[in-house]
Amino acid sequence: MTKRCIQISFFLSGFIIVNSLCAQSDMTATNFEEVVMNYEPKQRQNVSDKDFNFASMVIRETKLVVRGDEEGFNRADYMNVLTAFLALKESKENIDLAFAKLSNSDGSCEYFLSFGDELLAKESFQTIRKSFEAKIAECKRDDTPKASFELDNYCLEYKLDSKLVMLISEVDTKDKLYRKGDFDNHKDDQRLLDMENQRNIDSLFAVHEKYLGKSMVGPKFESVMWAVIQHSNEAMMKKYLPVMKESLARGDMGEAMLKMTIDRYYALAHGYQVFGSQAGMNVDLATVEKRNEIARFYGIKN
Repeated sequence: MTKRCIQISFFLSGFIIVNSLCAQSDMTATNFEEVVMNYEPKQRQNVSDKDFNFASMVIRETKLVVRGDEEGFNRADYMNVLTAFLALKESKENIDLAFAKLSNSDGSCEYFLSFGDELLAKESFQTIRKSFEAKIAECKRDDTPKASFELDNYCLEYKLDSKLVMLISEVDTKDKLYRKGDFDNHKDDQRLLDMENQRNIDSLFAVHEKYLGKSMVGPKFESVMWAVIQHSNEAMMKKYLPVMKESLARGDMGEAMLKMTIDRYYALAHGYQVFGSQAGMNVDLATVEKRNEIARFYGIKN
C-alpha cells in the first residue's frame, strides 16, 4: 500500500462510505504504525467539535513523539491512538486494531490496571468495554513469578546511594500496591498510602533539592517521584512543576511525563489541558497559542 493511497482513502472517508470501507481494510496489524503516521483525522457528522479537536491534538502529539519511527511506538502511543480513534468514532476494525496494539505492547497491564476504571467511566470507551474489562481481568490473573530484584547489585551497577534507592523503592511499592490489584475495594487504603508517599517525597526533596530521576535512583525508579506527584493534588503538582521543568532541562526527565503532569494540573486549576494526554479528564483543550506559550515556558520542543 502506498502513502498516496492512504491519504486519498482517508480524504474520501468523510464523504463516501464505500471508500471508508477501503480505508478500514487498508489498516492492518502489520502496517498500523505507518498508517497512523500518515493519518489525518476527518470529522464525521456524529462527532462533536470538542471531540474532533481533542482527537486531532492527540494524533498530532503522537506523530511528534514517534518522529516517523514505525518501531518507536510504545504503550502510551497506542493508548493515545486508541483514545483518538474512539473520540473520532473510527471504524470498529480500526478501533479493534488500536486496542490489540495497546493490549500487546510492553507494560500494557500497568496502564490497564492503573487507568482502567477512569477510562471505562468515559462514554467513548463503552464500545470496547467488554474487551477492556477482559484485559483488566487477564492482567489481574497474571501472577507469573518475577525474577527477584536485588537492590544492592542495582546500586552498584548504577553507582547509586543505596539508602536513597531503598526509600524510593518503598515509595514505589506503596504507590502501586492497590492500583495493580482490587483498586475499587481499596480506594481509601490507596489514598492513605498516597498521602504518606507525598510526605515522603517532600522530605526527600527537602534533602536533595532536585527531582529524583535517573541520575539519582537509576532507570528502574526514575518515574517514581513523578507518579507520586501525578497521583497527588493541585497544590503538590503546582509546587513541583518548576522542579520537573529543571529536570527536563538537565535531561533527567522525559517530555512525556512532564506533559502529563502539566495536563493534569491545568485541568484541575484552569479547566483545560494543554497536550491532551489525560484521556479520562473531560475538559477542553487549550488554544494553539496557549499550548505553544506553555510548551515554550517548560522547554518542551515536541
